[in-house]
Amino acid sequence: MLKSYGICVGAANLTFVELCLEGGSHYIVKTFQISHEGNILGRLEQELNKIKQSGVKHIAVTGRKIKDSINLPWISEPEAVE
Repeated sequence: MLKSYGICVGAANLTFVELCLEGGSHYIVKTFQISHEGNILGRLEQELNKIKQSGVKHIAVTGRKIKDSINLPWISEPEAVE
């Protein structure tokens, strides 16, 4: 089982989707949203530390404001929806 996370960095919230690939099928394990209260990088770092501790190795981020500030794969929102 391969677990991945998609993170959308919005104007007010961070939205997370945990995906799983098992037996050739993708499915959503969970989703959640938190307010970053203007501290985007701080809240993102807190959540990324939790995600890394759970053993997730694949993470991608959407959100134009943040793409140059973090060292994670970035994809456009239309690409993420596909």
